[in-house]
Amino acid sequence: MKKLFTFFVVTILASSFAIHADANVAINFDDVSNLTVIDNQYSTFGVIFSTYGAAGYSDGHAYARNSSLSASSPNVIGGNKSGYTYLNDTYIAGRADFSTPANNVEIWARPFSTDNLFAWMKAYDTNGNLLDTINISGSVQGEASLLSIMRPDHDISRVEFSGANKRVTFDNFSVNVAPEPVSSILFITGGAVLGVRRYFKKKKSGKFFSSRN
Repeated sequence: MKKLFTFFVVTILASSFAIHADANVAINFDDVSNLTVIDNQYSTFGVIFSTYGAAGYSDGHAYARNSSLSASSPNVIGGNKSGYTYLNDTYIAGRADFSTPANNVEIWARPFSTDNLFAWMKAYDTNGNLLDTINISGSVQGEASLLSIMRPDHDISRVEFSGANKRVTFDNFSVNVAPEPVSSILFITGGAVLGVRRYFKKKKSGKFFSSRN
């Protein structure tokens, strides 16, 4: 019974860390109402959103905005509460910071009009160094295209994204965060085993002395 209980505890611990180790977070911005500030809405998933751009268009906050160009109705990520739903180079760019470095980041873009080069996304490391850039060209009005950056190492600390001089909506954001080091998992699992064994030893010892007294 003791061995079975020990195995059960260790299995649960190992499984929970394994799930956390390779977590894919998918956000479609549809779980909140229109004009909700979503800066920290998904912070429990390790993602913080913000925007930057021209004065009067971006106030630094990110909003969930209703849009007919949503990839999954009704909301997209917007950068202005007063009415500017779209993102583009001239006015607003979006940003997502990660609490744990990632190796894969994706977001869907839908343009308001047809253009050759219409959207981009850039990935940065913790020191602000540019790691990679993805540009989408050959757009068709209202047709969604995927911007995706994948790295061999988990070194993406943040991404920035916007339309290339055209009005574009961004939706269905996903990020794959870094796995925990294997050594840490083994250390915690080993500690759990030792803790359980020590518990049973103390419990057995207590029963022995209580029976003699």
